[in-house]
Amino acid sequence: MSRRIQIKDIETAVKIFYTYPELGTAEIQQLFNCGRNSAVKLKAIAREKQKEKGLIPYSDSSVNTRCAYEAWGIDIEDLEKRLIVARKLFGENTN
Repeated sequence: MSRRIQIKDIETAVKIFYTYPELGTAEIQQLFNCGRNSAVKLKAIAREKQKEKGLIPYSDSSVNTRCAYEAWGIDIEDLEKRLIVARKLFGENTN
């Protein structure tokens, strides 16, 4: 992918990270609010990172969530901090 795709929102990214140990196409589409083709391309990028780390997925159709976020440049610790601050400033629902 030539350009970096944006996450849907911080809350969704944090929720997906802690809810799913592995991501399939549907979770990737939800995370980025993208179509199936983009999700499949993003999954391929994550799969390469997963191979580098020597991790084997539970399923051939999924990728390790931690590897995926790392491969896509998503800093979960930064997002967690931002979500905490956003909730303090704007209330519970930050979407």
